[in-house]
Amino acid sequence: MQTLMMRNFLTAFTGAEALINSRPLTYQSADPKDDTPLTPNHFLHGQLGGHFAPETVDNTDFNPRKRWRRIQELIRHFWKRWIREWLPGLNKRDKWTKTKRNMKTDDIVLVMNPNAPRGHWPLGRIIEVFPGKDGHVRVAKVSLGQTVLIRPITKLCPLEIETSENDSDK
Repeated sequence: MQTLMMRNFLTAFTGAEALINSRPLTYQSADPKDDTPLTPNHFLHGQLGGHFAPETVDNTDFNPRKRWRRIQELIRHFWKRWIREWLPGLNKRDKWTKTKRNMKTDDIVLVMNPNAPRGHWPLGRIIEVFPGKDGHVRVAKVSLGQTVLIRPITKLCPLEIETSENDSDK
């Protein structure tokens, strides 16, 4: 009886895990022609079928070179979608609805670059900020090792958010 109860628990737990990991990580469009949104299950179980990458059974499965190319194609496709769909979500811009902390000198940021090599996450440190007429920072000078870039804040995702003194008192 104990084994049956444990199996039921594991089955229920596995079902719950599948539900939680099927939540979209990227925007979910109402248009059925759009790509299926990426989910944690895509990473955990390699579920790359369906609209993401239609699976076909042919001689490619038996030819190592063709199989390797197919895998590379899937990875390239995934990376493009990740950069296009997920990365912009890191730097949400709510127009005028909420006051957002200005970026400032010494903030660590991820520099968004759609042409960056796959798996490359360029991190930089803000060395100077340029506020607009309204006092909100619009552009920043960023140091990436030996390179210094000037980028709009829409292309920068802050990674370390410093808490204010008021927040630390609570």
